[in-house]
This record gives sequence, structure tokens and C-alpha cells, in this order.
Amino acid sequence: MCAALCAFLAACGGQDSLGPKGGILSKEAGESHTNGQDSGAESRASKENEDGKGSQDSQNTSADEPGSKDSEGRVEDMEPLLGADATDEDLLEVLKEETTVVSDADYAVILHSFQEDTNNHVGKIYQIEGTYVVEDGVPYLSRTVVDGEKREPCRIPLKYIMEEPEEGAWIRVTGILNRGEVGVKVVPLLEVTVLQLPDTPGQAEILTQ
Repeated sequence: MCAALCAFLAACGGQDSLGPKGGILSKEAGESHTNGQDSGAESRASKENEDGKGSQDSQNTSADEPGSKDSEGRVEDMEPLLGADATDEDLLEVLKEETTVVSDADYAVILHSFQEDTNNHVGKIYQIEGTYVVEDGVPYLSRTVVDGEKREPCRIPLKYIMEEPEEGAWIRVTGILNRGEVGVKVVPLLEVTVLQLPDTPGQAEILTQ
């Protein structure tokens, strides 16, 4: 556009072709300016067609590469992080950087936060230990919170348990915090990824500070 405009000004005698406010004075000059725009538009259209073709060819080439997206945006030929023979330990190692391990001292505080601030925890991975209990057909990870003479269970429902341990067993659960139905209520729960039976049970009773 700049080149076409300079050529137009040179052909029309520079400043002599412009009025006091830069307006075009002659019909011929106006036609030259229009033709210059048409020429510029044609050049741009030609370049855009070439660029579009090049971009399309590039996309077609990348679509053929392993692990790329097909024409419908689906990812193809992606290698899994773990093989079919992977163990729970292999999975835990992959999730290690994303997993929050809940200590004995933080147990009651974290479970209370699951209830009161669920949105801040949904989708995150936690590893928690406790006793396996079942009530009304619902499995829980549970501990007892002791406050003076007062003792009450502090627990969280579990979902997607592949092999149920014996009731009362000490378990270590690594899972994703989510919401789910328990009875007629929607509550926070742990979607179990790995359930282990540690050799040494932890602290079943939590003393309040």
C-alpha cells in the first residue's frame, strides 16, 4: 500500500495534486488512487492464498507426525505413561509430584477443610491413612478425634475401591478429591487411585490441639 501510494503521488506531481487538507483535486488522480488500491488488494489476496496454502500444507504434514492431532482435533499415537504391567508403586511414582501427603498432625484440619472449602480441593490428589470402616454400605477412611472426654469419628467416603480390605484394617489411600452422592447428600469424597495396606498402622486417634 505504501509503495502504491508513493507511485501515485509521484505520477500526480506530489503536493500539487493535493488540496489544502490533503484532498484529491482531479478525477484522474482519484482513479489512479483507486487503481492503486485495487492493485494492492490483488497483491495481498495473492500473498494470502500462497500463505494459506503453505499453512495448510504445514498442517497436513504435522497431522501425519506421531502424537499429532488429526483433522478433528483428536490426538493420535500418544504413548501411555505406564504400560499394562505397571504396578501401584509405578503409578504412585508418576503421581508423586502432584500428591499432597496428609500427616497425622494435619489430618483433622484437612478433612475439615474438605467439608468447608471443597472447591479449593476438588481435582487435587491426596494421600491419607486411617481405618477402613463401612457404614450403611458406604466405605470410609476414618480416624477418631479426641477432645478431652469427647471422641468422635473424623472420616471421608471412598469411591472406586477395586479390592475391599477387611473392615477395621489400617489403609493408606491415594486418591482424587471430588464430590459424590452418599445417601441423599452430595459430599466431598476420595476417588481411590491406589489403596495400600501399610505394615505399620499409624495413629488411630487424633488429639485436638
